[in-house]
Amino acid sequence: MVVVECVAHRRVQSADVLLQAIGQSRSGVSRIRLAARLHDVGKTAIPATILKKPGPLDQQEWEFMRCHPLIGERIARAAPALASSATLIRSTDERIDGTGYPDRLVADSIPLGSRIIAVCDAFDAMTSERPYRGTVGIEAALKELKRCAGTQFDANIVETFCRQTTLHQHSAKQPRRSTTIYLRPRMHAVPAVSLPPVSLPRPLN
Repeated sequence: MVVVECVAHRRVQSADVLLQAIGQSRSGVSRIRLAARLHDVGKTAIPATILKKPGPLDQQEWEFMRCHPLIGERIARAAPALASSATLIRSTDERIDGTGYPDRLVADSIPLGSRIIAVCDAFDAMTSERPYRGTVGIEAALKELKRCAGTQFDANIVETFCRQTTLHQHSAKQPRRSTTIYLRPRMHAVPAVSLPPVSLPRPLN
């Protein structure tokens, strides 16, 4: 749970960089930050052998993996405190060119919050250790985001994210005259809920 919390916190920090530049309303910011924390919650129903597999997934394993946005959406909708983030959670694995999942949404039909989270999640994935590969540097990660802009990611969001991240990196290298304190995002109290049934592919042998 500590690792999951750290990953979610990094993703929220990345989303904050974009949200400050884009200028979302307070309610919009709250909803996107919540979805950024929870967007992988559906992976709790995916077998660990798939999540931690060091090599490529086969077709049946991908069928399991593609269920996680739907599971995450259902979990969020079942809890009143999380329901506002459900649609964003469902759509974070969509692609601008329409080849994503689960709904094959295209361009602006993908919710803005989901497009923001997709960029932040990809950046975090590339700059963090994963079971199937090592980390890459920030510059290499930004270059890859730019390469995939307009196909996998929203080009305007990528441009803004890269610009803001570069500015942040530059300012971090400058001598500091004061200390900035970053507060952890406040967790929402979530009541006990009864989750609806989720249909998964047949268990792997």
